[in-house]
Amino acid sequence: MPTRRPLLGAMGKHVVFCDGIDDYAMIQQSDTLTISGDMTLTVMVKLHKYYLGTKAWILVHRDTNEEADYVLGVSANKFVFTWYGNGSWHDFYFYTNYPLDEWLIISCVRRGTIAEAYINGSFLTSQDMGSKADTLPNPIAIGRGFSWHDFINMEIAYVLIHKNALSNSDIEDLSKALKNWEQNIPITDGLVLGLTPHSLDCENGIWNDISGNNNNAILYGARCLWI
Repeated sequence: MPTRRPLLGAMGKHVVFCDGIDDYAMIQQSDTLTISGDMTLTVMVKLHKYYLGTKAWILVHRDTNEEADYVLGVSANKFVFTWYGNGSWHDFYFYTNYPLDEWLIISCVRRGTIAEAYINGSFLTSQDMGSKADTLPNPIAIGRGFSWHDFINMEIAYVLIHKNALSNSDIEDLSKALKNWEQNIPITDGLVLGLTPHSLDCENGIWNDISGNNNNAILYGARCLWI
């Protein structure tokens, strides 16, 4: 396991930087993050490179010995939202040739067997995955994939998980708040993970969860950048 490096910046509004080599953050397994059924995963990220022949992962909910029940990453110049269900992987690709070095708000919704993608609060596309996701009690890794590979070069400001499928208007309101770097999350119903630019404890390397579920992330190598 990589050692934790000194963090940059002081307490305040920060984002997390991952170098794409060995930086990541980890949230321990929690019943509140083991989601059966509908959910909404929202991240505000700035990606620094394309990944053509492989996948790189923004967030994975799995460990090295289990299949995943929700995953968000990039591959072949596209975003990919993935889950494992009924004995196979189900991949939902969207937003080809995403812009580099630009803040994007990505919301992925699981609504039954349907996957939906929203970019900066606007609906983009959907796909019937043909199966609901299996429910697995896994930890969450931010910035790296399954086992010790598929690291991603990014800055990430918000990581939000709702244990329900948000409506179009809720996602639009959420995106507006994130664009304004707001401290409070406007949609709290079903919120089980809330990592924000205002909840980073850079001195101690902890990204505090504001949802009330104590799903704090520990930074390993990943560094705070002051905004």
